[in-house]
Amino acid sequence: MRPIWTQVKQVLTPDECSKIIQICTGIVAPAKFKNESKFGLLHKLKRNSNVTWITKGSELDPLLEKIFPVIAQQAFEYHGVLLNSFEAVQFAEYSVLGHYGTHRDVGSTGNLRIISASVELSPNKSYLGGGLWIDCDGLAQP
Repeated sequence: MRPIWTQVKQVLTPDECSKIIQICTGIVAPAKFKNESKFGLLHKLKRNSNVTWITKGSELDPLLEKIFPVIAQQAFEYHGVLLNSFEAVQFAEYSVLGHYGTHRDVGSTGNLRIISASVELSPNKSYLGGGLWIDCDGLAQP
């Protein structure tokens, strides 16, 4: 049976993680939603974070080029999925009481993603809370 999720440690060095944080922290903005004006408060209950998008051609390309092959290898090895492209990467910053509630990962075209990946950039002991949960048919997995 294939795993619901896999974990790969230390893909980036602490200095590389710090570089991403330093560059992205200066350009984040509050996360937006479709129909935000209609459902603004409800969206804040679902998600309270600042985000930016890292697109191809940025100064972070060399670091993304370190991460993408690892994701592709995991997708193929554990799920038999051959990845031939990646969407822009979302950098999310959470402050005190920041959160992103239960949601489905949806791609820029509105389709569900086949493979999703999260890269934790901050050392575990530098924040409270956090953690990624994957819900597969109602069975939450930390």
